[in-house]
Amino acid sequence: MSSDLAFHVKDRQQFEEAVAEIRAGIDKVGKPFEFVLEHIDLPQEVAEAGGRACLAEEAATGRQVTVEGYSYDGRPHVHGIIDSHTYPDSSSFLRFQ
Repeated sequence: MSSDLAFHVKDRQQFEEAVAEIRAGIDKVGKPFEFVLEHIDLPQEVAEAGGRACLAEEAATGRQVTVEGYSYDGRPHVHGIIDSHTYPDSSSFLRFQ
């Protein structure tokens, strides 16, 4: 896996084990991130969360695409949709097509 402190869990026990490992290692990424956060104006919600906040999310599945366009006056305008291909049996980016 290429991300520090990122885990794929399948049940509550694996989740609890991942949380314990995150708590033990969060300073490795959290302390430098907090140093950066101290030097910029942040929305209150981000400032309150700090650099050691984490989240749990579900993995996205399906086709990976890039949408090119813009939004003007509250309306999206799409120029094109580009397929993003990955290496076989991997989530690592290979090329656009």
